[in-house]
Amino acid sequence: MLEKKGDLMSYRPDIKLLDATIRDGGLVNNFRFSDEFVKELYKTKVKAGVEYMEFGHKVSKVLF
Repeated sequence: MLEKKGDLMSYRPDIKLLDATIRDGGLVNNFRFSDEFVKELYKTKVKAGVEYMEFGHKVSKVLF
């Protein structure tokens, strides 16, 4: 694990960004996203510096 350095307003390399838009949004719209939407979201997240993007997985509604 990286050593924690800095304060609230400084760069912290030990903190990573995760986007869960597709995973959480998919629970609402039954994972019905167009390929174009997902591609554009991905490109936007890369430009914004998001390091991880979770896509989720459609499973049986019985498990929910």
